Amino acid sequence: MNLKCLACAGLLLGLNAPLFAAPPKVGDTVGTLRFSDAAGTTVALDQPDVLYIVDFWSIGCQPCIHEIPDLDRLQHDYDAGGRVRIVGVVWGDWKPKELPKIAKQFKTTRPVFADYQHWFDTFETHAFPTKLFIKNGVLIHVVQGAGSDSYGELKRLIDAEFNDSQVKW
Repeated sequence: MNLKCLACAGLLLGLNAPLFAAPPKVGDTVGTLRFSDAAGTTVALDQPDVLYIVDFWSIGCQPCIHEIPDLDRLQHDYDAGGRVRIVGVVWGDWKPKELPKIAKQFKTTRPVFADYQHWFDTFETHAFPTKLFIKNGVLIHVVQGAGSDSYGELKRLIDAEFNDSQVKW
């Protein structure tokens, strides 16, 4: 059975997270990831040809917090084209009403989302921050950790995706 079918089966059975035979890896079809926004509405990452960068972070993670301004700046830089969307997903069992407070506390201009389907666990990433690059339902890159030039590194990866140039992932 392919990964997409297992994912659908997990959701149809009412499980919190999709089922995968193994943790998804680069090149795998992961389907549509869904997260909860501050209104409690499910937000699906399913727009064609949009590069979604799902940033899993934790409020106790200093590298995550230091990286927030870089991610805000990247979102601002790519906002006009609508081809890149950075989705900040805070780890933990946060309620929708708590998300705006978290965004304000950490001074992010982007909305903060909750991971009610436990995608962080599904991908078995084991590190904060972790960024998943997903386009058309396919996992195309994973970045774990944050460096002193997160902005430059992530910008290089984004630009490479849209310039069709070969980049060493």
